[in-house]
Amino acid sequence: MTPPGAIGQPTQNRTADAAPLPPPHQSAAHAARHRREAAHAWAQMPAIGACRPRDGIASADIRAARRLCPTLMEQITSRPSDVRDVLASLCTTLQALRLDAADCATLEIVLAEVLNNIVEHAYLDEHDGWILLELDYLDGWIACKLTDGGCPMPEGQLPTHRALGDGVDVALLSLPEGGFGWSMIYELTCDLRYQRIGALNALYFALPLTAQG
Repeated sequence: MTPPGAIGQPTQNRTADAAPLPPPHQSAAHAARHRREAAHAWAQMPAIGACRPRDGIASADIRAARRLCPTLMEQITSRPSDVRDVLASLCTTLQALRLDAADCATLEIVLAEVLNNIVEHAYLDEHDGWILLELDYLDGWIACKLTDGGCPMPEGQLPTHRALGDGVDVALLSLPEGGFGWSMIYELTCDLRYQRIGALNALYFALPLTAQG
């Protein structure tokens, strides 16, 4: 079982207190540089995101939520196998931290879509790119930051939100990995933000938890 406080198995499991090891084909110097670049980019990220109107939740409310464990961090390559490995081990780790199984499943669905979009569209299916995933397990929320060095979003912004209607939760767990698009991400998350900062893409979202383990 993956120990608490770490996600993913492609490299080694760890928390932000122990810096992530680079993928096998990347040097430690390259990985450290990517983390520094990501930290610089996030320091410039706007503080207000796309909360859904019905939520009545401010970005500051999410940021002020109590942290339940150290930040979980994983740096992976843009290889589909790395994405699959992270997704496969993620819920095992979070369930060990007492996250509800249904919330784990929803998070896995959202991350599958986001990570596969990075692989397919930001890196155009090239496998030598890097992705830094940082996840905070908060009281009532999961907050995720993803940074990559791939191509920017078209026109430098998130795709337009198209509402899915009242049936969004039906058969949610039967949806294929990466198969439902940005509209579902808008529906399932809060405080969704994207910014192109220099040569990096920075994406943030918060997932409201339906149960606290």
